[in-house]
Amino acid sequence: MQAHHVRSALLLGMSVATSHFAHAQTQAPAVTLPAVEVTGSRIKQPADEGASPVQTLPREDIRRTGATTLYELFTSFGSVGYGSADTGGRGTFAPGSSSVSLRGFGKATLVLLNSRRVAPYPLAEYSDIFVNIDALPLEAVERVEILRSGASAIYGSEAIAGVVNIITRQDYEGVYARTSRQQSLFSHSFGSSNSSITAGFGDLASDRFNLLMNVE
Repeated sequence: MQAHHVRSALLLGMSVATSHFAHAQTQAPAVTLPAVEVTGSRIKQPADEGASPVQTLPREDIRRTGATTLYELFTSFGSVGYGSADTGGRGTFAPGSSSVSLRGFGKATLVLLNSRRVAPYPLAEYSDIFVNIDALPLEAVERVEILRSGASAIYGSEAIAGVVNIITRQDYEGVYARTSRQQSLFSHSFGSSNSSITAGFGDLASDRFNLLMNVE
């Protein structure tokens, strides 16, 4: 009989403690955590291994280069520009397109848009399948992240040479127009003209949307 009373007291104490714990859980204030952007995957590595060499180009640095297209931006950097191609002329299967290549590895460079894979250009240059970076307006770019080492363990064989991640702007409001002209000083046979207009409205923080339009 005494053992039965002891078990009853223990069960009663456990139920009272559980009810207090459940009540404390319901009274806990809600905590709002900030948004976190994750690029790639986290793979367990040795503790003595350093971070991957990632070169970040913010928008202000992109403006200082004077580039008008993503191809001009990438060709201004040695590790990126070598092997990149601006396809034009008659002897090609993919006219009017441009590709980016890290250290001349060609199609072994992975191009991401907002950390997501981009569909390849529908017209292949012979056997080279690539992403047409001319389809991405420079005015819509917030920053560019360049992983200069191989990342095939995370992304597959497309990233043997590295990864180029293009992050677009999410808070653009207003209208911006730009025009440029390049001409050879010795011959009028070589030259190019470029004009674009970019418009955007909406704030992700207050309106929960941002719409950006570009015509180039």
